[in-house]
Amino acid sequence: IGGMFQERRNLTLWHSEDEGQTWNHGLIIDAGENAYSDLAVDEENGIMYVLYECNYAEGEYGRAGGMKVVKINRDCLRLP
Repeated sequence: IGGMFQERRNLTLWHSEDEGQTWNHGLIIDAGENAYSDLAVDEENGIMYVLYECNYAEGEYGRAGGMKVVKINRDCLRLP
């Protein structure tokens, strides 16, 4: 999972078919501001779950945001 480094936008899920030599099949999960993320995989059902920080806004105590969970079917990445 990655995105634009400086701005932390465009949270993208990438897939490699050659053990990390090249990356393709990127799927943008959230085009807005986001931060830390984590991935869980349900291999039996072919589903991935992405948990990430998002929706940042200036507040009384600095920048704050929320959390989202996105459920992705492995077919969305055209995985074998």
